[in-house]
Amino acid sequence: MPTKKFSGDASSKFQIVILYDTAAAGCRAVELTQRVMREASQEMEFRRALWRFDVLGLPGAIRSADTCAAAADLVIIATSRESRLPANVKKWLARWRDSSTPDASALVALLVSSRPAGGGLSPVRRFLQETAAEAGQAFFAAERAPRVGSVGAFRAPVRPAFGTPETDGFRRTPNVTTLQP
Repeated sequence: MPTKKFSGDASSKFQIVILYDTAAAGCRAVELTQRVMREASQEMEFRRALWRFDVLGLPGAIRSADTCAAAADLVIIATSRESRLPANVKKWLARWRDSSTPDASALVALLVSSRPAGGGLSPVRRFLQETAAEAGQAFFAAERAPRVGSVGAFRAPVRPAFGTPETDGFRRTPNVTTLQP
């Protein structure tokens, strides 16, 4: 699944793939992409595909997720797991790593961590950072402490993924974001 170099011109589609384990983690990743979209060129088109961790274990989903990753400019892993990722997610990341073109995309980790400040990297963060380095991709990470009883504020509906990706097409125009089927 080779990736492409993003040209950055206004006519390009910026492809984002999000892998998440919980609704709260998925919402956090979607909120990040919405901030990126607000800061981007007004005419740039965004495509976003969301994959829940458990769906990546289904044979048809694996092929579709690999296809999405092949076009990805940005891969986001959003999880509340600190110790390890599921085997199917690690396998997907290994395929992305082995077939990606260096410097063609970036891996972002959105993590929830109960580790104290100065407590070192969580095993999940270390694994993702090493995977990005082995792929020759940029790596960015954000960690926050768990929120008790909160799933976070999210202002747009998220459809769950049941064997197929949730894919949204966004075209930015001044002060308006429209969803394309």
